[in-house]
Amino acid sequence: MSATLIWFYLFQTSFVLSQNYVTFLGDKNPNTDHDAYVVQTNCSNAITSLYFDNQMNKWTFSSADSCLHSLNDILSYCQRVYPELNVINIQLVSEKIGFKICDPTSCSVENGALFKCLYGAFKSKTQFQVPVDCQFEHLARKSECKTTENWKNLANQKCQSFNKIFHVTNYSMIQWCDAFKDGIETFNGIEFICCPNKLKNVRIEDENIDSQQFVTNYYSDDVELLDSNNLVYNVKLIDKPKKDEKFKFLGYATTFFLIGFFMTVFVFIFYRIFKKNRKSDILRQRLGQHIDKDQDSQLNQMQINGYENPTYKFFDDQNGSL
Repeated sequence: MSATLIWFYLFQTSFVLSQNYVTFLGDKNPNTDHDAYVVQTNCSNAITSLYFDNQMNKWTFSSADSCLHSLNDILSYCQRVYPELNVINIQLVSEKIGFKICDPTSCSVENGALFKCLYGAFKSKTQFQVPVDCQFEHLARKSECKTTENWKNLANQKCQSFNKIFHVTNYSMIQWCDAFKDGIETFNGIEFICCPNKLKNVRIEDENIDSQQFVTNYYSDDVELLDSNNLVYNVKLIDKPKKDEKFKFLGYATTFFLIGFFMTVFVFIFYRIFKKNRKSDILRQRLGQHIDKDQDSQLNQMQINGYENPTYKFFDDQNGSL
């Protein structure tokens, strides 16, 4: 009799919950790509877990499942609610997400952790907005499987190798590993954005935004992932602040103007000095020719008259006149 009552209670509870609906608190649904997601609740009420039903296109839950206490429980839950998918690992998307559960009589607000169930071949279509003064980087080693935190630490070290004030602002994991072989929440790499400390977290995933520049990467299982120490992508935004562009343009214009002005002054001074020296040379040449002519005429006259003393010649002329 007691077993019958328990089964009747579970059936009644499942029927009532089937009439319930879930809305997430915030601006948008966390499952934007309609993929395999589950929510680990705090088990404070009859709702122990949630998952996204891709066929019904809605979030579904039941009280028949036990609480998900560990990562192994979450992985097993993913495999159970998505039997058609070959789920081999999970990834924490958000440690705390708020949602509201309503039934025909009341509503309650709950919190939980959002996980993504990882399956099949890896293919990343993550789009990053790379702010000015930042740069896109990625590290990947196909032979190594590390946790998200380990890859984030390596990414921060990579950022600080460029500049001590750089740190990781946004990141996305590359190529999940098999949880049954390499551990839960392990990956082969990470792609990330390095920015100075003053810049804010600015990740964009909306494909409809066409006023930005994005970096999109695609990876698959048959691609050899290597340590990309030499691969650095510098992508500038097309919406760089106009004020900075104006000041930069004015700075360049001022520099070119000053260089042109000083070059003009230099050429003018050089021309004046050259012209003055040229006039002096011509005057000196003409004066030299005139002096040479006078000296030649005097020499010829002396040669004709002889080289006698002019004083004696004067007295001789005086005596001759007497």
